[in-house]
Amino acid sequence: MRRRPSPLAHSLRQIGLSPPWLHWQEDALLLVVFFCAADNRGPSTSVVRLVCKRWQRIYEKAVPKLTPRSNLPGLVPLHSLTARLKRLTHVDLRHCCPKLSSRELWTYLSFTGRSLRILQLPPSECVPAATLRLLTSLTGLSFGASALTNDAMHALGTLTALRALFLHCGDSSSVTDEGMKAVGKLRNLEQLMLTDFTHVTDKGMFELCTLTSLHELSINGCSLITDRALLMIAIQMKRLHTLTLLRCQLLTNSAVVQLSSLSRLRRLNLQRLPRINHECLWALSALPLQLLRLTGCRITDTGAAMLLHIPTLRELNIVGCGVTRRGLGVLYRGLPNTQIVMVDQDEQCLSED
Repeated sequence: MRRRPSPLAHSLRQIGLSPPWLHWQEDALLLVVFFCAADNRGPSTSVVRLVCKRWQRIYEKAVPKLTPRSNLPGLVPLHSLTARLKRLTHVDLRHCCPKLSSRELWTYLSFTGRSLRILQLPPSECVPAATLRLLTSLTGLSFGASALTNDAMHALGTLTALRALFLHCGDSSSVTDEGMKAVGKLRNLEQLMLTDFTHVTDKGMFELCTLTSLHELSINGCSLITDRALLMIAIQMKRLHTLTLLRCQLLTNSAVVQLSSLSRLRRLNLQRLPRINHECLWALSALPLQLLRLTGCRITDTGAAMLLHIPTLRELNIVGCGVTRRGLGVLYRGLPNTQIVMVDQDEQCLSED
């Protein structure tokens, strides 16, 4: 009996990919996912999402069967595939092995990036500003660079269609407050994540005051920002429903109190903030929080009792917060509909005082 081809294999044949591609495609853990997206202005359109997870094995199997389209060997399979996918809109290369160098990656994007809508990239050494300016159709971009510069940030400022931006700086990054001016030009942003921008101060954060459409904001490892930056966020970003503050050592209880004016806030992550303790938790009772994470904040049993005034909570994380078994019992009784994430069984804060 003849074996019936899988829907994925059938879809790949429709766009012209030959059986050799299908052989290693299955082995590569969904290199290509093919699906249809309905369009209100017309019939359903084909969309392709490229997800590369085992680049080394793909490279070894694909190169002997393909005609090179570039003098960069690592890009042979990628070029040969995307040349046939005329409507490619989503590319995710975060799981590529180091076989794809930074030079290869950005050279590839200079040829194929004009039609992309969503682009997720692995960490790279550098980000050529000229290549970034070519990605004019992007609505979502995620990447990290160990040597991110202000010039690259200014190039990002030209991608005005962006709605989601996730940036991760490396140890050699030189982005300063000047580079944040470019982010402030992206008025359509709804999601923004800034990680390890260690040279950015409150002045740079003030450049983001124009992003009044933000729904989700994450600030991780920005060690120079203070409570003044949080005051700006509370005043200007009234549409926020998700806020993450992680490893920002200068933030104090005053910053948390200022957040009480964000009436739409549903998810709040306050993690690894050593100056935050139970004295600010009273302000959170005014918010309709459904998720609250306080990892590493010293709230103790006193703060745990204050959390009972947030009846909308559905998930609470108090890992490493100094809450004892007595405080945990108070939370369980007072918030019966809340999932409480405490600590490992052997954590000291579970013990009685």
